Amino acid sequence: MSAIHSRAFLVIDGLERLPRDAYVQQELRSLLDALEDRGGTLLVTSTQAAGTLRNLTVDVRSRLSAGLMLQLLPPGDAAKQQILRQASGALGRLLSDEAARRLAAGIRGTPSDLFGALFELFADRSNWTGGDVRCVERYLGRLAARRPALRNILQAVAKYCAVPQKLIKSSSRRQSVVTARSITVYLSRELAGLSYERIGAALGGRDHSTIMHSHRKIERQLTRDLATRTAIEELSRTVAANC
Repeated sequence: MSAIHSRAFLVIDGLERLPRDAYVQQELRSLLDALEDRGGTLLVTSTQAAGTLRNLTVDVRSRLSAGLMLQLLPPGDAAKQQILRQASGALGRLLSDEAARRLAAGIRGTPSDLFGALFELFADRSNWTGGDVRCVERYLGRLAARRPALRNILQAVAKYCAVPQKLIKSSSRRQSVVTARSITVYLSRELAGLSYERIGAALGGRDHSTIMHSHRKIERQLTRDLATRTAIEELSRTVAANC
C-alpha cells in the first residue's frame, strides 16, 4: 500500500465495485489525502457520479466530489467497431470488418460491455467454426436468448418508481407515470432488444411514433440528467441479476 501512496498519478477503474469495508474506506481516504498533499493526480471511473455512490462513506464521497467530473456517453457504432477490432487484435484473433460490425450492432453499452462480449465470444472454442461472422451470429443468438422479458422489466420499473404496472400501461399523463413508462420503453429497447411496435402493444396499445418519442426522450436525458442516468444504471443491473 505504501508503494501506491507514493504515486504521483493513480487510476482507479470501476469505483462502484469497491467494497464498503471499513479498512478499505480508511485506506482510500488516506490515499486521497496523501495525493492531495503531494499535488498528485487521481483519475477514477464509475458508472455514476462519485458523490452518489452508496458503497463509499460520506467523507470519501465528499473528497471525490470536489474534483472535476466528466460524463462520457456510450460509444457509437463506428467507435464500437474500432474498439472491437483493436481489442480482438490484441488478443491475437483479429475480427473481420463484417464480424466487428455485427458484434458492435448487437452489443449495447460501454467499452467494458464490449470487452466482456469479446471475452465470452473467444472463450467458447467450440463456437469457432465456419468463420468469425458465423461465430458472432451464433453468439448473438445465445445472447438474445438470455435477454430479459418485457414483463420482468415492467415489474422492476414499477417497483423502483413506486408506480403500479397497470398505471404504466394506462393512458395516465401524470408525470411520475410518464417517467416510469418512458424508462420501461428505453429498457425494453436496450436490454430486451424489442421493436417499437412490440413495446407499444404491451404498454396499452401505443403506436410506433409514441414509443419512439419516449425512447429518444430518455436518450436525451441520459446526457444531462444524473437522476435519469442513475435510475437506468441501477435498473439495468437489477434486471440483469434477475434474468
